[in-house]
Amino acid sequence: MSSKKPKPKMWEKGGPSPSPKGRPRGTGRSISRLRSTLNKLKGLEPKAIDVIESALHNDGDVESPQVNTAKWIITSISTLTRAAIAEESFREEVKDKQQESQEEATGTDNARPLRFRTVMDEE
Repeated sequence: MSSKKPKPKMWEKGGPSPSPKGRPRGTGRSISRLRSTLNKLKGLEPKAIDVIESALHNDGDVESPQVNTAKWIITSISTLTRAAIAEESFREEVKDKQQESQEEATGTDNARPLRFRTVMDEE
C-alpha cells in the first residue's frame, strides 16, 4: 500500500495551466513610486551600514562623501517609510469611500443576508 497522497486532478505537471491567462491586470496591490524607491534604498542599506561602521572604526579607506551618502540613505529610509505608509492609507481610505458611495448609489450591500432572527414576544 502506498503512503503517498494522490496528486490533485486539477492540474498535473506538463498539463495545461489552470489559469492560462494568469492573474488579471489591476487585481493586485499596485506599488507606489515611493514604495519602489524605498525598496531600492533598503537594498542599499547593508552597504551603507558597512560604510558607517568602517568610519566609526577609523578605517582609512572611507571617504567623507561615502559617509554622507550612507547617512542620507539611512535617514531617507525612515522618512520614505512614513510617507509611503501615509500614501497607502490615504489610497485605501479613498477606495473605501468610493466603494461606499457606489453601494449607496446602487442600493446594494455586500453584507450577507440574515439567516436567522431573534424576536422577543411580549407577554
